[in-house]
Order: sequence, then structure tokens, then C-alpha cells
Amino acid sequence: MAIEIFYNSNYGCIDIAGLDQTKTYGYNRSATDGESFYLPGLISGKTTHSDFLINIGTTYIITLIESSTTAAQNVVFGGNYDGSFLINSGTNKGQQITITFDENISSFKPVRKDAVVETIGSKFPFIIRNASLNYKTMEFSGMITSEMDPKNFSGFGNIGTLSDYDLIFLNERRFRDWFESWINDGLPKVFKTATEGMKIVRVHNVSFTPIRQLGRVLYNFSCTMTEIADYTVTNLVKYRFINSNATGAVDYGLLPLSTLFPSESLYPFNSVSNF
Repeated sequence: MAIEIFYNSNYGCIDIAGLDQTKTYGYNRSATDGESFYLPGLISGKTTHSDFLINIGTTYIITLIESSTTAAQNVVFGGNYDGSFLINSGTNKGQQITITFDENISSFKPVRKDAVVETIGSKFPFIIRNASLNYKTMEFSGMITSEMDPKNFSGFGNIGTLSDYDLIFLNERRFRDWFESWINDGLPKVFKTATEGMKIVRVHNVSFTPIRQLGRVLYNFSCTMTEIADYTVTNLVKYRFINSNATGAVDYGLLPLSTLFPSESLYPFNSVSNF
């Protein structure tokens, strides 16, 4: 089975399928927006892999390296997607939650430190910027449902189906308990949307509200997201979104287009002349 590297618009990620679980692959990512890195020995013991740290409007050259040779390569364009995503770090690195239902940003505030100084002899005050602070805070809300976890990181996504009425309550309660622990774990997260972009945030002031009309089977949640760092590869390593052994991307060159795109089903991509 050939290795496939493609963009998955459902989750805003690059998916890799057809891996040999007996082999170890290095992951090399070159990107037009500077989010480039190489992770030796990243993929091992599994047949699929997902890279959720994908920015909309960015072109990526993904190269898998196995025993110092190119095992697979593709040019992938980060296309549009619906909803919002939270990507975890640290011990929960690589876990992405999808927030699609009833998601909303009610406030998006740039934070500066300005002081208003009023003096006796002046009719108007002086505005003094007394710090170099420059970050964003957001008030975010959405509906909690096990469908937020389509890749089943919680382990509860496959308990039952909509036809298993008795299991719906158990499934949603178990997932909600897991999500409460997940979102309140104190770890930095990447907030990813098509409209706000990629931001490294801390989530706090989390509150749950039962939905009475649905018999409290489902809850809504609200929280504050505070930006804590610029979205760069250096900070992705610092806050443990990617492994600390990441190095700069290696220029492996491009395989012939007939190899990259063996069929007419091509994923859209921009010029790769910048690589």
C-alpha cells in the first residue's frame, strides 16, 4: 500500500495514511509562512499520522524520511475549514478537539497598558503607554458533545450510536467529564480558526451550562482564552506542541510531479518557488 499525504478539510490537518508500523519515519515540513521543521523519528509503530498545526492559506512540502531516504512526499495546501479547534501540548501533545456546534467568540480584545494622567494645569489628560504588552484575549463558547472528538482521543467516542438511546447519556457524561479535565489541565493550547488564525493561548475561567431543552444531556461551555506567545516554531517547541528534538527543515528537493500526483485528483497548491 502506497503512503498517502493529503489535506483533511474536516479537521484542518494534514493526514498521512498507509504507513508501515514496523518502520520509523522522520517528518520534514517546509512551509511558505516559515512554520518549517524536521522531526527525526517522529512516526513509529502506527499506520496513520496527523499534523494538526496547519495554517489556512499556507503551502507545505511534506517529506517522510525512512533510513535516510525519501519514503514519501507531497505538496499540500492548507485550505479552509469550518468551526474552531483546540490543540493540546505537553503530555497531551497532538490531541485536537473540534468545536463546531454553537461556537462563538463574543469578545476579541487587544491588550495594551495605557495610563491616563490628569494634571492640574492641563485641560486634557496625557495618555502614556507604560509597557510593551501586546496580546489578545477572547471570550469563547461552544457546545460540548462527543462529536467534538472525531478521532477519539478521549476513548469514549465509540461507546454507542444515536440508535443506542440508553448509551447516549452515559457517552456524553463520560466525554464531558473527560473534556472538563482536558480543557482545565493548565497546559498551553493552540486555538485554530480560519478567521482568527493560529494563537498560542491559556484557557481559564471555564464554565459549563446545562442545555435544559435537551434534558441536560448536552452542555454549553464558555471560557477566556489569553494569548501567551507568538505562533512560531520556536514557541511551539518551547511550549511542547512539537518535540524538543525538532531542527530546521531540510531541503530534500521535490520529487517529479508524476510521483507526487499520480492521479488527476490534485489538491490545490501554490507556487513552491519559495522553498
